[in-house]
Amino acid sequence: MKKLLSKTLIATALALPALAYAAATPILFDTNGALAGGLVSVDLLDWTPGNALAINGNPASGFLAAGTTTQLLYQANLGTVSLGGGPVQLTLQPFTAVAGFNEKVLTNTTGLNPTFGFNDVQARTATNFFYIYANQFGSNVLGTNFVGTPGQIALSGYITSVTSSNYTGGGTPISPTLDLFDKFGIDNYGGTKTLVGSGTSDINIKIDFANPLYFPDLVAGSSLSFFNSSQVTPFNQADPSACFSSNGTAGCNTLSNVGAVNGVHQLGDLTRNFQFQADGNSSFQKVPEPGSLALLGLALGAAGFVRRRTAKKA
Repeated sequence: MKKLLSKTLIATALALPALAYAAATPILFDTNGALAGGLVSVDLLDWTPGNALAINGNPASGFLAAGTTTQLLYQANLGTVSLGGGPVQLTLQPFTAVAGFNEKVLTNTTGLNPTFGFNDVQARTATNFFYIYANQFGSNVLGTNFVGTPGQIALSGYITSVTSSNYTGGGTPISPTLDLFDKFGIDNYGGTKTLVGSGTSDINIKIDFANPLYFPDLVAGSSLSFFNSSQVTPFNQADPSACFSSNGTAGCNTLSNVGAVNGVHQLGDLTRNFQFQADGNSSFQKVPEPGSLALLGLALGAAGFVRRRTAKKA
């Protein structure tokens, strides 16, 4: 676990691809808001491993067929910030990110390796949103405290496109590869199993508000992109959350509802969701003016879902 409330500088270079910094430019980020001592120049935000949830992800067919739509929800805590891949500074106060948007299955030839595309309006709505909240520290296991008050919004925006999003599960639709759902510390889910797999995503976001207390040189109209993301199951670096925000402003109003086997269709139950560990880093670009914000590695995406015909465990 990363400690968020510290002024200590850690002289450790982040292991990121050279491409991450090739086009990145610094922005000002005040990690302490209106208080003194927090203004730094950064081109990287490092989010701690968090959670993502695909709503109604287990249809009657046992896997997501092409054309199927789902809403994807995300939440995570901010860990550290840095500049140019150099020393890392732990943030002086906590920040959280919450996001959501609709996706459509583009292809899914085997039921275990779907690809997804954007399927929402290009405007901030109840289903399409992105927020960074200041002075919030979310509980991964409970799913609470990721959403703050309107006065705590440090940044907001909405998703404009999904360049790529995919997930690959192990095994076969008849005999999927399974493991323990919650492998981070204590098992909080009483032996619940999950499909084993991983994926990546590339998502573009337009900023419609930047609080000058936290982002003094960003303005509305900037763009933001997520690259090199990772979404995996089972959970090894964070606890699965019990609930999510459906719109970015109401906290913990959507239960995870994964059922007995996360990501695997449960016969006779068509309402289950798929949940996965989401992790990534965020770097910045300000091109062209008034600026663009490129975030590398937020783990958003969605996952394949398979019919449960056996209780085979990996």
